[in-house]
Amino acid sequence: MKTIIYSIVLLFVFTSCEYDNYEPPKSQLTGRIVYEGDPVNVRQGVNVFQLYEPGWENFEPIGLNVKQDGTFSAQLFNGDYQLVLINGNGPWTNQADTIDIHVEGQQELDVPVEPFFMIRNENFEVKASTLKASFNVEQIVNSKEVQFVSLFIGKTMLVDNRFNVNEERLPSGRIENLNETINLEMDLPEINQDFIFARIGVKTQGNPELIFSEIERIDL
Repeated sequence: MKTIIYSIVLLFVFTSCEYDNYEPPKSQLTGRIVYEGDPVNVRQGVNVFQLYEPGWENFEPIGLNVKQDGTFSAQLFNGDYQLVLINGNGPWTNQADTIDIHVEGQQELDVPVEPFFMIRNENFEVKASTLKASFNVEQIVNSKEVQFVSLFIGKTMLVDNRFNVNEERLPSGRIENLNETINLEMDLPEINQDFIFARIGVKTQGNPELIFSEIERIDL
């Protein structure tokens, strides 16, 4: 009986040593989502990618953390990978192509997409206790329609439709001409700090995700 217990202990020790000596992945894949070289801003943590390492029996996708500025990163082992965009999960047209990636050391990658809309020329101005925003919406895909545009503000840099922020929404029926400058105003809430963060979001009819402008810090 003692021999059996001793053998089990030795097995546990050797197994633990093997796990302790296991080398973690040291290569890094970093990238960004772009349209014609411009960054595409999204919701923090949006699930738009599947990353696979072919040749393994367990062919499960590797998670990629997408930030609100459209950048992403992952710690990986050296090797060949395949990146696939999940159709319907991002505010852009479906893309059937698989991107082949060889990772060794530091690898950077731009993932081009065709967004339905882009936000241009955004400007924010505080007057008294009101935040005024102006911007243009560029239509990229003619077959798509805007559902609404929104002005979002928050106390931290994480600002989108999923975080606890203030929103001023303008539905499409109140947008007279999408080709002209759009103006939105919001009464600022009482906060215990002398700055806020703001961004514009555009929701496309029939798509779950908004496309956003860059985050901008506004001093009060």
